[in-house]
Order: sequence, then C-alpha cells, then structure tokens
Amino acid sequence: MLDPASSTAALAASGLYVYLALSLAALDAKQHQPQVLIEERPRAAAPAPAPAEEVLRFRGHLAFNQDALTSGPRERPDAPQDTIEGNEPIVTGWTEPRYVVGWRPVVQQHQCPDGSAVELVHHMGIKAVDTAVFERMQTLRKQGKNTDEMPRGPDGDDAPFRIVAQYDRGSLAYRLPPGYGIEVGPGGPMPQLMLSYHLLVPPCWDFDKQPEVTDTSGYDLIVTKTRPPHLATILSFTDEALRVEPKQGTVHFVTELDPAQTVSVGAHGQALSPWDQVPSPLELLAVHLHTHDMTQSKQFEVSGAQGLEHFLSPLEKFAKAKPTYDGNPWAPHGVWEGYGPTQSMKNLADLKAQGWPERIVLTRETKLGVHCNYDSDAFDKTLVDGLSWGEEMCLTFFVVGLPDTARADQERRPPTIMSLSDGHTEQGPLRTLQRAVTWLRQGFQRLI
Repeated sequence: MLDPASSTAALAASGLYVYLALSLAALDAKQHQPQVLIEERPRAAAPAPAPAEEVLRFRGHLAFNQDALTSGPRERPDAPQDTIEGNEPIVTGWTEPRYVVGWRPVVQQHQCPDGSAVELVHHMGIKAVDTAVFERMQTLRKQGKNTDEMPRGPDGDDAPFRIVAQYDRGSLAYRLPPGYGIEVGPGGPMPQLMLSYHLLVPPCWDFDKQPEVTDTSGYDLIVTKTRPPHLATILSFTDEALRVEPKQGTVHFVTELDPAQTVSVGAHGQALSPWDQVPSPLELLAVHLHTHDMTQSKQFEVSGAQGLEHFLSPLEKFAKAKPTYDGNPWAPHGVWEGYGPTQSMKNLADLKAQGWPERIVLTRETKLGVHCNYDSDAFDKTLVDGLSWGEEMCLTFFVVGLPDTARADQERRPPTIMSLSDGHTEQGPLRTLQRAVTWLRQGFQRLI
C-alpha cells in the first residue's frame, strides 16, 4: 500500500493529466472548426435631412353677389354677367427668398337654394408681381374697389406676372419632383404674391333667394427656406383668338408655341421669339392641358426637342355631359365633362405609364402645341376664348427645370405667359366638303 504522501502525489498527477488531456482535445477541436470572420464595415452616412418645409395657408375673402360681377360672355353683350374676378395681395413678411415645392388648393363648397353642392371657383392661382402692382392692388382693396384688372406695364400691356401655383376646376394637389423648387419672394423680380380668383355663377344659383355669400377659398403653399439643387418655373401659352363656328362638324384647333413667331421686340429693336424670354435648355418636368367643358378631347405635341424629333401625347377624351345639372360641384354646363382631376398638373415621371417619354428637354428650336377637338354640331353659338359659360380655352401650363447657369434675375423668374396669339383651326370633313361645294358653284357661275 502507498503511504498518504504518495497517494496525494498520485492523485495530483492524475488530475493534472486529465486537465492537460482535456485542454489539448479542446484545442485540437477548435483548430478544426470553421472560422467566422466579422468584417467591421464603415457605416453609411445618414442621408441629409430634407429641407424644413413651411406650409403657408393663404385664404381669400371675396364677396359673391350681383354687384361684384365683373364680366359676361365676350360676344354676347345681351347675356347676363356670370363672372367675378379679383386679386388679393398676400403679405408674407419674408426678408429672404422662399422656394415653392408644392401646393394644395383649398376650395370652399357652397350650396345652391335647391340644396345642390357647388364650387364657385373656376380658376385660382398665386401670382408673383412687382411691388408697384402689389401696392396698387392693396390700395384698391382698402378703397373697396374692384381688383379684377391688373395694372398696365410701362409698354401699355398688362404688367408681367409669374404663376407659382395654379388651380383649375377640380384639379388636385401638386408636388414638384424632388430637388426642384420655384423661387419666390425677396431677391429678384416680381417679389410680391397675390391670390388671383375667377368665380363663375353656377347654373343653379339664384341671387334673389341667395343674394350674397363670401368665398374663402385659397391655398396651402408648401415652401422651404433652403434653396433646392435645381430651380424651376411655370410657363404657359395660349391663343386668345380661338374661334369655332357652330354646325361645322368636327373642328380641330391647335394652339402653338412656334420658335419662328415674334412675340415682342428687344431693347435694340430686334425681334424676339417666345424662347428668347427664357434661358435654355429647359427640362420639362410637368404638364397641365387646360380646357373647359366644350372640348371633346386634347393632346400635347412636342417637335424638335433635344434628342426627340416628335412626340404627340395619347388622346385624352372626355365623357359626354349630362343634359341637366346633376349636383356635380364642378357644375358642368357644357357639352363634355371637362372638369375634375384632368385639370391637375402631372409630373412627367407619372405620365410615363401613359406613353410619355422619360425626359423631354426643350431648346430654342422646340415647337409645342396643344390640340383641342370640338364637336361643333353641338354648338348653337360661336365658341370663343373666354371665362364665361359656353366659352373655352385651349392652353397649357407646364413646369420646367431651369439651367443651373440661370442668372439671379429674370432668367430665374421669367414671366409665365410666353405667347397669347398663335394658333390655327383645322376644320372637319363636313366643312371641307362645304368649301369644295362653294368653290365648284363659284367656278360654275364664272363659266356662265
């Protein structure tokens, strides 16, 4: 037998052996395990926060009564007046520029004496104007006078203005593409803002039963103090000479913006085209084709854009209007249901699914057109351009991105209206046949 000391030493040696054996086994097993490497990747920088936005709530206060009516149908002086126009100065208190990135129209609903829900607003916009125009409108408002006519500019024409938000009956809210904004406020031409209205008397309205209401429609204008990467502006062209005679079959009218057209004269007597009034090139961002309820269908045409020889947008058709007023708050009173979301500004990116190009870059050689089709057999009177019931417009408002080299003057803030008088009519087959018959009859009379 072992003595106690030897037993203790033997036990210690056995324990050490077991410990070493187990440690070596564990180490051997670990060496044969797959290694997992954890790569410490640098964390991506957090995206830059979007510029803080302000929502400016502009509301009007326009009296709607018979005494406030300002005009009626252009070519029917015997017809009752049905239109109220007005401009209300907007005092912002800004000391530095702002950049419009979107807007939400807020249109007040009213009720006719028969209970029908209606809107009075036919068109409504926010205009940027010169300080002299702004102060003149302030004076007229304080004196209780009409503000329906814009003051004249130094050349005798209407003073220049910029549209920075636009509502046409039934249109929806609008947001510019990311990275773009419309510069407004101090720091450039036309620094003041006005809320511009056109109210139209609904067919169901009765001033004897409802002599006066106040319309407080307006806008939520979304702006930022931080200048976006790119500036934008709204442009437009129309033809105030639009005229369609009744009972001529299908009539096709085209309002054009032609680079060969002279729209004004420069400081040195040189002829200026529409594109001479704006910088170039321009990125087409959004389009709104504006018509009323006498137009059957409409299209937009682009010729000679950068890398785009020709584009004609898909035909946008309207449903036939119901023969009697049906309580629609947009009060269709014409031949077609031309009001509603079709009046909205639409970004080019959202139109791609409808067959529009992904990009359209406008240059000084680009020709634009708005195509409007009419069923003149449904007309009892001559159709002309105007604001009243039974009158039409064939025009476009479009948003463009300005070149980054645009100077901090009128290049960044050009007037919206590029042309008021370039268009032509293409008559339908019935009118062509009638002309042929007239020509043959006149030729036969000359022979005899």
